[in-house]
Amino acid sequence: IAPLGPVYQAGTLSGNPIAMTSGFTTLSYLHDHPEIYQDLEQKGRYLAAELAGILTDIPHRINQIGSMISLHFTMTPVVDFASARTGDNDFFKKFYHHMLIHGIYLPPSAYESWFFSMSLTRAQMDQTLEAVKAWVDSSS
Repeated sequence: IAPLGPVYQAGTLSGNPIAMTSGFTTLSYLHDHPEIYQDLEQKGRYLAAELAGILTDIPHRINQIGSMISLHFTMTPVVDFASARTGDNDFFKKFYHHMLIHGIYLPPSAYESWFFSMSLTRAQMDQTLEAVKAWVDSSS
């Protein structure tokens, strides 16, 4: 790493003692509480399965792992940027704005993943699913 090596690395909080302590504390907590990952996986599976059930009549692909989901309006399996580009982005924009109007703040690009945390409740996931149902009903 520079200045001695050929790799330059920099960042606003790189080496900042508060940021380093926060990161270390978080990683230590996660190490001591592996059930957090299981809970996040369950939330992800629930949301992905329920979305798939609601979107049955709309061409879509859902990729999910742990606390990440990506929704693409395509019938092509999405495995890279080229396959993600097969999605109907105009359709996604309508979906995104519908969700926003209903208080669900999703990533604004069809190429981004949804991330959720331990603080996400079943009630909030169900509220999201209700907004998706309303969008499907209004799109029919």
